[in-house]
Amino acid sequence: MPFILNQSSLDLDGLTLNELYQRPYAGGFRNSVDGYTPLTAPILNAIDEGILRASNQYQIVASAASMPSSPVAGQVVYRQDLQELLLYRGSAWGPISRTGSILQTVVVRSDTRTSYSSAVTGDGTTVGELNLTITPRYASSHIWCRWMITGEFHQDNVFVLHKNGALITSSPVGYNSQVGNVRYSGMMSAFYDQNEDSTPSTWRMHYLDDTANSAATRTYAPAVRGSGPTAYTFYLNRTVNAATQDNYEQSISYGIAMEIQR
Repeated sequence: MPFILNQSSLDLDGLTLNELYQRPYAGGFRNSVDGYTPLTAPILNAIDEGILRASNQYQIVASAASMPSSPVAGQVVYRQDLQELLLYRGSAWGPISRTGSILQTVVVRSDTRTSYSSAVTGDGTTVGELNLTITPRYASSHIWCRWMITGEFHQDNVFVLHKNGALITSSPVGYNSQVGNVRYSGMMSAFYDQNEDSTPSTWRMHYLDDTANSAATRTYAPAVRGSGPTAYTFYLNRTVNAATQDNYEQSISYGIAMEIQR
């Protein structure tokens, strides 16, 4: 399907857009008295848009500022700044991909052996090594976050979910919503293994942000807090005992955030 090319600055193998595409009506229309009457730029643009709507062709635009002024449902443009085809759905522009398509992914891997205080008051300590920062392309998108967390700490602790460094307290909350925001309420708990010394554990945590309604950049991360009256420490990618030797297993942690089209 051909493209409507209106920018003369692009050069393709030595050919300018004017050489690739010329409006057949750009010189004007013949007038029996005055000969050819030139057309103004606004009139030419209006003719272009009419042809575009009639033939359902793609139109190349450079940015949001150059989007069609009067789009019709079903119209498709190619945004050069996004490198993406956009479809006008009757009230707003959106990706041409189907609902449920993955639009982008952000990945974090941590090999760092470190520790975080798991306090018994407050909203938990962000495990910053596992930050997932993502800027959604569309405000309507859902963000699905997943982490594989390895490390070790005392059984009386929970993991909660932070967004931009703070506990998520609006739906969907980063803890058990039925119990509420109390210190023993979390997304998941520590393991009870009676050996906080030489063998780490592995946790898998999922979170779906389906009510953000914003395209603002945001950062998601797990966080730790104590579930009882005694404060403890969470050790990431290592055991409580910091030894690096046989039988003291070391590990990595991983996270991925996906923007899902809605």
